[in-house]
Amino acid sequence: MIALSFFFLKERFNTLELWGILLALSGAFIISYKGNSTINDLFIEGAEYVFYSSLISAVTALIIKKKIEKIHPIILTINRSLFLFVFSLIALIVVEQTWTIPGSALKNIFIGSLLGPFLTVIAGYLALQYIPLSRKAIIDSTRGLFVLFGAYLYFKDFPRPVAIVGGFITIVGVLLIAFGKVRKRKLGRN
Repeated sequence: MIALSFFFLKERFNTLELWGILLALSGAFIISYKGNSTINDLFIEGAEYVFYSSLISAVTALIIKKKIEKIHPIILTINRSLFLFVFSLIALIVVEQTWTIPGSALKNIFIGSLLGPFLTVIAGYLALQYIPLSRKAIIDSTRGLFVLFGAYLYFKDFPRPVAIVGGFITIVGVLLIAFGKVRKRKLGRN
């Protein structure tokens, strides 16, 4: 997202922000690093899907940033949810999964989808009306903290120590980016 905002939206970064970007990427690498030496076993299983999802998300955010003045964020969020629902139904049919969902799982799905994707997406789209795309990337990168907290509360599951270190490095990088933006703004006023 930050790279796309640099190339397509002409957002520029100072040295502090570049160090933050480097740290954030390093932290993401550490989180997904498995520790094996062969290229096929280098990253945890599914890391490629996170990369693909991030790429698609970044392109989507770029398009939305360019059109946010013309389309209201709530319309974008409802449209996004509707398309996700339709494509999920198609995926269920294609992979021939069961349509039976226990009541407790349905309740959890409803709560999770309302609190997670729906409200955070609306907040993200609303933020795009007022902030640069690179700052939205900063907001998005803090989502993992809330997922970690929620996973611990709900599932009593805690990540491996290396994932915590990687997350900490990523957050430090994100904070450097944020402080770099503030510093740039203050220097611009003087």
